[in-house]
Amino acid sequence: MAHRTKQDKSSSPDPDWPAQIVEFHDRLVRERGEGWGAFWGSAASQRGRYDLFFEELPLAASDVLEVGCGFGDFLHIAHDKQAIPHRYLGIDLSPQIIAAAQRLHPDASFAVLDILSSDPPFAPDFVIASGIMAVDLPDYEAYVLSVLRRFHAIARRGFALNFLS
Repeated sequence: MAHRTKQDKSSSPDPDWPAQIVEFHDRLVRERGEGWGAFWGSAASQRGRYDLFFEELPLAASDVLEVGCGFGDFLHIAHDKQAIPHRYLGIDLSPQIIAAAQRLHPDASFAVLDILSSDPPFAPDFVIASGIMAVDLPDYEAYVLSVLRRFHAIARRGFALNFLS
């Protein structure tokens, strides 16, 4: 199967989505501080979602793109499981969050990137995303479909994400 990288224009994302998503997450960080508590009810809740990714996908020694990487907590879990990816890039829309992730994981790669409008610097084996669907956007269904189509287009082997209430 050919590697597809360009966004499907039949369901173009709302141009306001990135700004709305950044404001939502930056507000959570301002209110709750840096770390898992900004986005998760508990460390166990966050860990359980990442554990499932490791159970379902062979992430160790693979090229992994994490969309909405937050503070890079995936890397702690990968280390604990001795399942370090061959290549990892954590991306987020928020420069503030990416700067914090880079401070916490100086040897890892992070970037500010809108995956719905830009290509990652490499074709990942797997795309993962934990919690990126927990945002209130107009035309939420179109957002979800855009994300699913995009992940399918760029992942060489597969993708996984979760939906939170």
